[in-house]
Amino acid sequence: MTIIALIATALQAAQPLQRPPDLFDLLEGEWACRQEMLAGGPVFRRERWRSQEDGRVVGEIRSVPPRADGTALPPEAELVFSRQGRVPRLTYRPAGGRPVYYRLARGTRDEAVFEAVGNGSPRIISYRVGALQRLEVMHGLANGGSRRWTYRPQGMRSAVPRCDS
Repeated sequence: MTIIALIATALQAAQPLQRPPDLFDLLEGEWACRQEMLAGGPVFRRERWRSQEDGRVVGEIRSVPPRADGTALPPEAELVFSRQGRVPRLTYRPAGGRPVYYRLARGTRDEAVFEAVGNGSPRIISYRVGALQRLEVMHGLANGGSRRWTYRPQGMRSAVPRCDS
């Protein structure tokens, strides 16, 4: 009887296994870069990420014109990163378009590379945290080309880089 009590006590004291940290643990918040310069001021491209209670991380991409707060216009794309299931997944839904589903091809604390499952563009989406608190994003397109953005955390005192720097 005492052995059963000791085992029960040990099981109660055992901590649940922690999942290893990944890049999406670092993405919480808003990232920005200057997309272009208009007569009224700069247009910013922003990615905003929020963690959900169920473990998902939800993001949205917006281009914000001068003197706009960034929430009045609908997002250009919505993203959902889910750790549920055997393989982490990313869903990318462009405004007015069908969602594209991705599987995690490579993931570390500093990098995540996703490949599309089935048809859709972009074919590859990668995120990498670089030096100087920069977030480097690459979309590998179906035609073989790519688009790249380099973000800094929104609100940093240092200058926001041009998106293609």
